[in-house]
Amino acid sequence: QIDNSTLATKSLRAMYSDIKAEFKRVAENYKIYASYENEVVKIEGEYSGFCEYLENHKPLKYYISKGIDIIKYVAIALVVILGALDFFKAIGSGDDAALKKAFQAFMKRLVALALILVVNVIVTFIMGNVSIPNYDAAQVEFCEAFKF
Repeated sequence: QIDNSTLATKSLRAMYSDIKAEFKRVAENYKIYASYENEVVKIEGEYSGFCEYLENHKPLKYYISKGIDIIKYVAIALVVILGALDFFKAIGSGDDAALKKAFQAFMKRLVALALILVVNVIVTFIMGNVSIPNYDAAQVEFCEAFKF
């Protein structure tokens, strides 16, 4: 027959063994983390100057892409705002000819917007296929991800 003190002693020994194993696992994980941390510090040192250079010397492709995006959004906003203004004026005047004229102007603006969007797609495609010497997209993504 086993008494309570024997069970408690076996239980404590099992708990001690479990805690010891857990501490050993944590210590191993800390060693792995410390080695990774050292590698990250090395990488930061290697890429910090490069990332600063990329931040300050973006290629022409970057500026063209941003410019095309701005033109696209401004064109969409102008078509919506100017079209709404024309229709409000035409409806306010109550004249069918004014409404027809506003509709024609809106259609012309939509065609112009469609052309702008097509040019945007073409330029984006061309810029995506143009390679720039000494400009590696993977390195740029690395700098963006870690923001050294």
